[in-house]
Amino acid sequence: MTWTDVRPMIPGLYWFTGTIHPKSGKREISVATVIELTGVAPHGHVWFHRVDAPVSISECEGQWWGPLDVPHG
Repeated sequence: MTWTDVRPMIPGLYWFTGTIHPKSGKREISVATVIELTGVAPHGHVWFHRVDAPVSISECEGQWWGPLDVPHG
């Protein structure tokens, strides 16, 4: 896998780095972080760690890497 500017189309866990443009204002994600994508594009939602509400995938511009394999322990 490689980093891509193309938004993911299927649910899963992904690395993301870039900019979020929610209605409340622009937010820069300068350090790559693992997010969870739920739903199917273009109506998917991105869940960030320690954030109570999802962000529409259409409000996320940046680079994606994944989907990640879920660890089995």
